[in-house]
Order: sequence, then C-alpha cells, then structure tokens
Amino acid sequence: MPHSYLGTRHYFATQRRTLVALLFGAILFPAAVLATWAGLSLRADVAEAEQRSARLARVIQEHASKVFEGNHQINSRIRDATAGWSNAQLRQHEDDVHTRLADIVGGLPQASSLAVYDEHGVLLASSRFYPVPRVSISEREDFRAIVGGLRPFDVTGVVTDKVVPERVINVSMPRLGPDANVAGLVSVALRPSYFADFYRDVLSQETGAQAALVRSDGVVLAAYPDSVPEQVPDAVREGLQRVSEGSGDSVARMPGLGGEDSIVAHWAIGGGLLHAVVDIPMRVIHAQWRHRLYIGATVAAIPAFALWALAWMSLRRLKREEQSYLRWQEEVTRRQEVEERYRQSRKLEAVGHLITSVAHDFRNVLSVISFNTDLMITRPDVAREKALAGIKRSVASGVALSNQLIGMARKRQHRKEVLLLPQEAEGWTPLIRSTLGPRVQLRYEIDPACWPVCADKNELELAMMNLASNARDAMPSGGQFVVTASNVTLDGSRPGGMRGNYVCLSARDNGKGMPPEVVERVFEPLFTTKTAGLGSGLGLAQVHDFCREVDGVAVIESEVAKGTTVRLYLPAWQHGDSHARTRWGAGASAVLIVADQPRSVQSAVESLQATGHRVTLVRDEAEAMAATDRYGFDLVIADARLGPALGGLALRDRLTRSFPFLPVILMTDDADMIALASVSGLPFLLKPWNAQTLVKAGILAPTRAVDGQSSPSRL
Repeated sequence: MPHSYLGTRHYFATQRRTLVALLFGAILFPAAVLATWAGLSLRADVAEAEQRSARLARVIQEHASKVFEGNHQINSRIRDATAGWSNAQLRQHEDDVHTRLADIVGGLPQASSLAVYDEHGVLLASSRFYPVPRVSISEREDFRAIVGGLRPFDVTGVVTDKVVPERVINVSMPRLGPDANVAGLVSVALRPSYFADFYRDVLSQETGAQAALVRSDGVVLAAYPDSVPEQVPDAVREGLQRVSEGSGDSVARMPGLGGEDSIVAHWAIGGGLLHAVVDIPMRVIHAQWRHRLYIGATVAAIPAFALWALAWMSLRRLKREEQSYLRWQEEVTRRQEVEERYRQSRKLEAVGHLITSVAHDFRNVLSVISFNTDLMITRPDVAREKALAGIKRSVASGVALSNQLIGMARKRQHRKEVLLLPQEAEGWTPLIRSTLGPRVQLRYEIDPACWPVCADKNELELAMMNLASNARDAMPSGGQFVVTASNVTLDGSRPGGMRGNYVCLSARDNGKGMPPEVVERVFEPLFTTKTAGLGSGLGLAQVHDFCREVDGVAVIESEVAKGTTVRLYLPAWQHGDSHARTRWGAGASAVLIVADQPRSVQSAVESLQATGHRVTLVRDEAEAMAATDRYGFDLVIADARLGPALGGLALRDRLTRSFPFLPVILMTDDADMIALASVSGLPFLLKPWNAQTLVKAGILAPTRAVDGQSSPSRL
C-alpha cells in the first residue's frame, strides 16, 4: 500500500473507481452481450423459418403437382375411352362407362368420384352410381368456363357434391365429341381431407405452422389446421398473383393464412392456377426465441450476479479499509509531530555541539595566528619565516573548516578537473603527515597506471585530510595509515550496483575500529562519537558527499580492535568527458570583466594579462553593453551583485538576448547567490579566482605569458 497520504488517497480512489466500473460492468457487459446475441439469434431464427417454410411449401407443391398430374392422366384416359362417342352413345353404354370409371377411382385415395357431363351440364355417367340420377351442374362456374372455352381446365372451390353429400374439390377438363367440338366435360371430385391429412403429417414437427392449397383468387381448397379460413387475406392473394406473374418472392413476411404476422412461402402449381402455401407465425418464432433467450439470460445472470456481489462486497471492504487507514494516518500524524519535536530538540542540541566544536577549532586557529604574531613582534629577526609558515598553516586549516561547513550546506560549487592520483598524492603528503602527527606512519600503495578521474582537487584533498584525521583519532597510541589506489571494473555486484571503470582510492588504518551500529551512521552529517569540542561530525559526511558529487560511492568496513578501511570508488575519466569541461565554451582570448569595484578583481585581471589574454574592465551595465557592441568579446565575466541589486543577472539576460552565442559567467562569493546559481544551473565563478582557475575549468585555453603587458583597458 502507498505510504504517502496523497498517494494512498489516489490508491483508494483508483480502487473505488475500478470496483464501481466492475459493478456496472457486471451488469452492463452481460446485458450488452445478451442483447447482441438476442438480436443475432432472432435474425437467425427468422432466416431459418424462411428456409423451413420454403422447404415445406416445396414439398406440398410437389405433392399437389403429382395429384393433379394424375388427374390429367385420368381425364385423358376417360376422354380416350369415349373418343368419338356422342352423348347419346354414352347414355347407351352407361353401364360400361360406369365400370371403367369405378375401376379407375378404386385405386385413387384422393378421388371421391369420376363423372362425365354433357354440353348442358347433365350427368351422363358416374363412378359412384348406375344408373345416374338426373343431376345438372350448369350453374357451376367451372362448367361455364370450360364449355365457354375460357380455360382448358378448371378447379372449383370446396363444394358439396349434388349426388353424394360430401365436400369435394372438382377438377374438370373438356370432353370432345365426334365433330371435335366440346361435347361436355369430365370432372374428378377430390377429397380435401386427403390433402389436409398429408399437410398434418408434413407439419407434425412444426409448432404453429399452417399449410394450404390455395386457388389464385385466394380461395382455400385444402388446409391444415381446420382453423384456416376459406379465403386468404388480400396480402397473401396479392403475393400469389405476383409469384404467378414472376415478379414476387416466394418467401416473404406478411399476414399469413390466419391474418397474423407470419413468414409465408408459396409455390405455384399448374401454371399459377393453384398455389401451395405454408406460413409460420412470427409469434411462434418469437416464443421459441424468447425461450432460448430466457435460458441464455439465466446462464449469464448467475456469474454476472456473482461478480456483481463480489464487487459490492469489495466496495464495502474498501470503505472499511479506507476508514481504518484514515484513523491510522491520524495516529501516525500525531506520532510524527511528537517525533518532529523530538528531532528539533536533538537538532538544536547537535547545532550546539557543532557551534562548540567549530568555536573550539577556530579558537585554535586564532591561537596559532596570535602566537606567531606575538613571536614576530617580539623576535622579528629570528622567527619571521617560521611564524609566517605557522600562520599560513593555521589560515589553511580555517579555510578547510569553512569549506566543510559550506559543503554540508550544499552551497559550495565544486571545480571539477582531470586529476592523476599518483601526482596528486605528492601534494597531499605534507598535509596528511601534519594531520597524522609523529606517532602514525604514512605509507602509499598507489598504482602508477591508475586511470585519471574528474573531481574537485580541493575536495579530494580535504577528503583525504578528513580520513587521516579520523585515522589519527582511532590510533591514539600510534599505528599505520595506508593509502592505496588501483583500477577496478565493476559489474554491478558491488555496493550501489555500479558498472564500468572506476579507480578505487582507499585509506586503511589499524586502529581500534568501530562496532556495526556506529558504521551504519558514520556518513550522517553531525554524527560523531568524539567528546564535545574534539569533533564536528562533518569529516566523513564530506567524504560521502564528495563521492556523490563525482557519481561515485564511499564504502566503509570496520571491525573492533582490528581497524577501519574506507574505499572511495571514483569513475574513471574518459577523453572528451563533459564533466571535465564546462558547457559555455573554451579558448576565449578577449575577456570583458564587469565589476563596480575594480580593486576586487585586480589580481584576476593581472593573472589573465600575464597569460596573454586581452582584458577590458568596465564598471556597470551600460558600459558593458556599449563595449560588447563595439569591440566584441570571447567571454564576459560579471559580478553577480553589480550595483545595489542583482544587476549581474539582468546584464546576463540582456547580453544573452543580444548576443546569443557569447558566454556570460557570473562571479560571486555570496552563499545565497551560490545556492541560486546551483539550483538555476547558471555558470558562475567562486571568488577569488585567477587565470589558472579558468584554465582548469576548461573555460580558457592555456597560453604563453606575454611580457610587458599593459594595464587593462577601461571605457
């Protein structure tokens, strides 16, 4: 769980949003999936119903076509048997014709009877009766249509037979006499129940489906179930006409045989006079679809409800956890306030110890200066050189102490340069020997082939002095202080996980050592185990900060009664390393110095001139802008506190806007200004400075000295 309050609030808010989204998603996502599936399923069910209805209609059409084809064959046989007979001859041979008709009808389950009528519609012969009764069908429309020559064959609706009281469908064809003219007609009476029984068998697996044999004018000849009306709706009749004309679809959604919304399929029979019609009501399709939808919804609802319940319980649990965390946070805040007050008291105590230690150290410095000054006054002829040397050492010690304090405050700018440790060690020796004292022996084990490093020379020297000072205090009875340096290549397994080429600079003593609990804190600023007035707690902290400034690391190993070893891993400098040279340019030869107090930079001007550079000195911003515009310079160095305010910053901004490629450096000795420049990334010089300072920093290229150099030009 996050440790910061804001981070934890964000954590709880994120978790709450996630659970709320899951809560709604547990409902909306299954619902969306179910709705999509329902729409696709309904569309598929309708398409399947269309295919089934077309298939069933095709079966009914083929069945009816075979029946009517058989009727045509029967009529043809009768016409052939009575060909050339007149109506009078048919009456004479009625018994023979009756026998033939009865034989034909006996093998046809769909046929009720066969009959032959004369041109007046009077019954001449029948398969059911002999002799035939006096019956006339002159009023029947099929008789009038055939005798009148309107159609070659016709089908009546369902009518009741005049001879036998049975509902039948009459299929009639003309009979030709000896003169090849229409002498009457031959009629086959078909049972509608025969067709209805067949439709019932075909639709046995189809719930709610209906089938019918329909005449083109919409009259129903045979149907299943019995609830089908005798006349189909107008929409179906119009559809039948379009199919007969070849301009309509055989399957369409329209009012069905019962008048309700249905999928209707129809196929033409006998040139369009009859149609096989099958309809599946949409309510049946919808009912089957809803049944599957209910099952799918039930299956989807179980895991969705479980997920919803889980999200809901998680939300409630999260709320309890957040409340518990807020109570814990309040308790932690109260505890932190108490700890902060305790740390403040400890800090004030540490500052008191620091002031005491620093005052003691500065008192020692002043004592040395006072003693040597008195010696020079009382014995000027004898102790002059020795006294001056003592004063110089004391001043150097005071400067080192002040550098430590500034370094701890992060306000001293480090001057990085390329250093060779074998050469630098020669410069350390006098300071380290004087720090160690006569009882401690100094020994070097430095590899001459050490890689160069990029670091602040003074900070490195100060770090070695701090290490020597701690070693001296750890060996009050004397001992050995060994300084070693060698090249190492780290693979990430060492402390800090560093990789690459490094120079390991170590300092080892055989003093009394430190316990583990002290080793863990030795790099903390102001931490010391020495008595008040003997240590400030800044020495090893400076060593640690120095290594961090150069992207290295300091490692300490110590064992009680055996000694301590401090290893400094410093990155090896590569040729062209950006740390060795600053980013604002190099090799400038015309230098403009802006200072409202020329005496404060007189020594710097003289050192620049002595190394062959042309120097122009001005006092304020207006003179600087005029000189730059008139002469042009390779480098401008301006006092940060030019005038009553920070005029150097304003001058730098003006020069940067007017001359974008002109390097401008600020010089200062003010701690606040140093901190501001460090945070802002502004290039600056720490007073006092000289030409050698610029050369080491890579700002100026080294040049030979020029004799007889005149004083700086002024405007």
